[in-house]
Amino acid sequence: MTQTRYLTAIFSLGFLYMFSYIDRGNIGNAYTAGMGADWGITSNQYSWVLTAYYLTYIVFQWFILLWKVVSLPTWVALMALGWGAMSMIQTVTSSFAGLMAVRCLLGVFEAGFAPGVALFLSFFYHRSEMAFRYGLFISFSAIANCFASAMAYGIVHAKTSIASWKLLFVIEGIPTLVIVPIAYFLLPKGPGECRFLNQKENEIIRLRAVQGRGREEKGRLNFRHLFIACYDYKNYFQAVIVLCLNVRLSHFSHQFLKYCTDSNGAFRLPLPPYQLSFLPLSKISDTLRFNHKDCLHLPISSHS
Repeated sequence: MTQTRYLTAIFSLGFLYMFSYIDRGNIGNAYTAGMGADWGITSNQYSWVLTAYYLTYIVFQWFILLWKVVSLPTWVALMALGWGAMSMIQTVTSSFAGLMAVRCLLGVFEAGFAPGVALFLSFFYHRSEMAFRYGLFISFSAIANCFASAMAYGIVHAKTSIASWKLLFVIEGIPTLVIVPIAYFLLPKGPGECRFLNQKENEIIRLRAVQGRGREEKGRLNFRHLFIACYDYKNYFQAVIVLCLNVRLSHFSHQFLKYCTDSNGAFRLPLPPYQLSFLPLSKISDTLRFNHKDCLHLPISSHS
């Protein structure tokens, strides 16, 4: 029962990840909805707008270290408030330079969230339990793409006095700000410090954490472990896998689909692939709980 109730934290993180995925990708929907034409942004400038986000997202990956220093609910809430606000501020930017600055800040705030979730989960779950829990978290990205495309399709067809692409930034930024206080309450500060569990249940979680990770001094970094991670070749394999996963149409898919069909097709056609990807992703993560043969799932998933 305690582990089931602790899934609440995973779903809280998952929903935040879903909204962060929407906020980082809404620039593609906005561009398709007329932002580029209204501002006269060239395709080269649009490429730089996309690149600006990833430059700061990469540079500020070291924020993951702060997950061990700063109170976890406070840190996650600050990052979420930051990227939610930046998403909405994109509406009032009036120049290419201003949009570049906002996208850079968006990358900074999101770099402080998603990369640290695996570390966060390792505070509470044993290694054999991580695949399913992290798989649940990652699966929210597929839901995000479905949700964003469907929402964008509805927004661009709304009859309002505000430009549809501006309305898109506002509406897709609001859910993040709404869920922040909820997540702040539901996220535990650490093993055995969950607000909605009783003392006995928190003690069970704390002892399981000690059994799985050993005793660690709270609020301090172990630089020896940090350097060991840097020397571990498996981390670099993981980095290459993530790189290959992200070298795709991504933000340009809307422009490609718009070129092949029209603006309506650009919003509708991305839905089916992401709808179909959610269940296999969850199922693969679930099977890892029983056979622990990650090497068999990697080639199958990568070829699909």
